[in-house]
Amino acid sequence: MAQTTESVTLNWSASSSPNIVGYDIYYGGASGNYTNMISVGNVTTLTIPGLLVGVTYYFAATTVNSSGLQSGYSSQTSYTPPPISTTNSPLVSITNVVSGMQVSSATFTAMGNATDNIAVAYVYYSLDGALFVQAKTSNQWTNWTTASLSLLVGTNTVAAYAVDTSGNFSKTNTVSIVYVPNILITVQTNGQGNINPNYNGLLLQLGKSYSMTATAANGFMFSNWTGGPSGTYNLYTTAQTVTFTMISNLVLRANFVDTSKPWINITDVTPDMQVSNTVFTVTGQATDNVAVASVYFSLNGSAYTTVSVSGANWNVSPTLIPGTNTISAYAVDNAGNISTTDMVNLDCVVPSSLTVQTNGQGSITPLYNGSLLQIGKMYSLTAMPANGSMFINWTGGTGTSLAYYTNNPTVQFTMLANLTLQANFADTNKPWLNITNLTAGMQVSNATFTVMGQATDNVAVANVYYSLDGASYARATTNGADWYAALTLTPGTNTLSAYDVDTSGNISTTDTLNFVFIQSATLTVQTNGQGTIYSPYHSGSLLQLGKVYSMTAYAASGFIFTNWTGGANGTYTFYTNGPTVSFTMVNGLTMQANFTDLNKPWLSVTNVTSGMVIWTNSNFTVTGLATDDQAIATVNYSFNGAAYTPVTSTDGWTNWSASLALPAGTNTFSVYAQATNGNFSTTNFYYLVYGASNQLNLQTGGKALIYPNYSNAWLRVGQNYTTTAYPDAGFVFTNWTGGTGTPFHVYANTPTVTFMMQSNLTMQANFTDLNKPWLSVTNVTSGMVIWTN
Repeated sequence: MAQTTESVTLNWSASSSPNIVGYDIYYGGASGNYTNMISVGNVTTLTIPGLLVGVTYYFAATTVNSSGLQSGYSSQTSYTPPPISTTNSPLVSITNVVSGMQVSSATFTAMGNATDNIAVAYVYYSLDGALFVQAKTSNQWTNWTTASLSLLVGTNTVAAYAVDTSGNFSKTNTVSIVYVPNILITVQTNGQGNINPNYNGLLLQLGKSYSMTATAANGFMFSNWTGGPSGTYNLYTTAQTVTFTMISNLVLRANFVDTSKPWINITDVTPDMQVSNTVFTVTGQATDNVAVASVYFSLNGSAYTTVSVSGANWNVSPTLIPGTNTISAYAVDNAGNISTTDMVNLDCVVPSSLTVQTNGQGSITPLYNGSLLQIGKMYSLTAMPANGSMFINWTGGTGTSLAYYTNNPTVQFTMLANLTLQANFADTNKPWLNITNLTAGMQVSNATFTVMGQATDNVAVANVYYSLDGASYARATTNGADWYAALTLTPGTNTLSAYDVDTSGNISTTDTLNFVFIQSATLTVQTNGQGTIYSPYHSGSLLQLGKVYSMTAYAASGFIFTNWTGGANGTYTFYTNGPTVSFTMVNGLTMQANFTDLNKPWLSVTNVTSGMVIWTNSNFTVTGLATDDQAIATVNYSFNGAAYTPVTSTDGWTNWSASLALPAGTNTFSVYAQATNGNFSTTNFYYLVYGASNQLNLQTGGKALIYPNYSNAWLRVGQNYTTTAYPDAGFVFTNWTGGTGTPFHVYANTPTVTFMMQSNLTMQANFTDLNKPWLSVTNVTSGMVIWTN
């Protein structure tokens, strides 16, 4: 049934609650079920258009406060728009939808036509009872379209009506669209088999039932169907044919079980084959109808371990034992099927290399070291000690730990794999030591002294030990046959003892001697000011503590000697005000000769003379130079009697400047320099006169000579000037006018005018032109007769 729409105006009472900033109006087509909401400001009325005629609507309101909090619903009210007249109403139709039509896309654009006896003003549409919104058109509503509509699964309602330019509403055209989505299905196989029909990657209708049948490939059997949405695999059925209802993101998987065992063989070993190397590479092949997962190998009944597999080939390099070795291998495929075990025997007939070594000094005969000896066969060796050594015993074994064999120089042994035999000798010679850089009674002048020496042995020196003045022995540092140790000496006689120990524990004779430490210290001599020190200059010299020394100071030109100060550890006390000082040497002593600078610094101003007049600019920079035989600390200036402040300098005061803002009239400027030693230069005083000036604009109203001609000249503001106007022939002087703006006023009626200079002043000399103009006729004479024309 065709429907039309109306609007309704709602009114409500303002809330008495504080901080209310607005209202939310809710409405819908069922009691208590509000499908639409409109937020309004702090008002109490609202007009809602687009309500279907004959349909009952339900309304409720909530308040919103300044914190954004919303109240509960108000009491509900309802309204049913009554039928309206359709006389001369526009017509509207939806052209691309038949009511009940099915679509498979969630996005849909409705289209239609709208006509009127005069003109259509607007077309409005609504989806599923939402607020009516204006449609789109490009040809005055003859054809119109909606925006892209987002359909819900199932039945959707599209309504449209038109309004003409007179405000008449059309009947509301309403149609239904059924959205039946098609969903992509994923079908997978786990194992080998076929699926018929295979819907993988096809779009199937949501909610519709489908079925598929799984058939196992040769060597496989069907297990079950699993699946679910988004990769969730649950059991569907153990039957080969699965029936399912299509849902979103459905994944179905047919599972097949591999029933074929893999196959394996050993390819490079034949039964009872003999090899002569204990390290042997066993190779073989392993295959399966799908894929071999692992190959396992065992040697002589040991636990099975995995081996290296490359494609269908595998290999392993076990270490054989002399005699018969049993090799076995089997394969496992990806499904867990295990092959038959392949097993062969391999005989290892190999000699072994004997290691013979000595601990200490001696020789062995025969020397089997490194020789290949047959395992299980008996052999013998004899040990002979070197001079200074004696034989102890034979030890040996097949590992890192050597066990006792015999204390007889000749040993009988049965050859084993990896056998090591060792003849042990004891060192009977003592080591030797001496001290090389000290002699008995020698004097040294430094509290820190490094003693050096040599230590040797027929085998090797293990350590050198030393003692100073009866202290516990400490270990010295060794470097080959040389040794050394840092000593801290005490003033007077010091006693040093040293001995060495060889690697066998033999101890040398102890070397002992006495030597004398005469204590001295380094003197530091410095100057404060300019001067030199002679007779003699001890700075940096090692002087004997407690001994008396002397020095003499000489002042440089421009300086005078003041006094000697000095002390230990940076504390200076007065020594003497005479140039020659005598002092007793102590640790950390510093002696300082002090000189006073008599030269004052020098300063000049380079761009100012006293009484100089400045016309052009009130901003003026004074520049100058400053020097001193030591260094300038600062240059300070005063302007017009103000406090002295530092000037500006970028190169250590050699060049300086001061920026002044000159007031009109006479200004005073003074400046002085101070050296780093506190000496002051002479203070320079200057007078600067700033005369404010401006350019005169001089013009004439006629032909004349102005003298003197001050046109565009810089004249001093406030000063009187005089000039005279001389008219050209045929002109007569009238008056002088002028001013700093228009209109000009009369200055004088005489050719000579006196005026006071002002900023932006214009002076004008005015003249009257007395000459009449002249005219003649060039091609006519009085009474001339003209015949031709």
